[in-house]
Amino acid sequence: MIPTIGQSPYYWNYCQHKTPQHYVRPEFTEHPNGVHSMVGVMAVHDDPAAAAAACAEPWRLTPTATDPVSVTPGDVTLDIFSPAVFAARYGASAAVGLTGLRLQSRDLSLTASFMVLDPFGVMLLSVAVLLPVYEKQGAA
Repeated sequence: MIPTIGQSPYYWNYCQHKTPQHYVRPEFTEHPNGVHSMVGVMAVHDDPAAAAAACAEPWRLTPTATDPVSVTPGDVTLDIFSPAVFAARYGASAAVGLTGLRLQSRDLSLTASFMVLDPFGVMLLSVAVLLPVYEKQGAA
């Protein structure tokens, strides 16, 4: 499902692959930076509950938690924060929109060493690497 602009709080595409055996293989999922999967997308919205309800509706899901509010249509969770909670948790302000990815890595320090070479504003946190998402035109 790809919503049109204004149909959803975020421009996004979430799909279910019917033949994952063709691409979920080590030669496609292992990367030299240690990352092997995406487990979450982080977003900011002035009204996290309303944004989560709109994102959950196509799958008839019930959002969970309060702030961030989470929607999990499969293996990837969308966590929608208020600007204040996002800033308190990550020590950084973020505009309304998609703000980051949660990635699983076999070695966080290895992943961080690759990320600091990237000029896109990566933040190294004590427990994670915050990789900003630039989605103003729907690109991540």
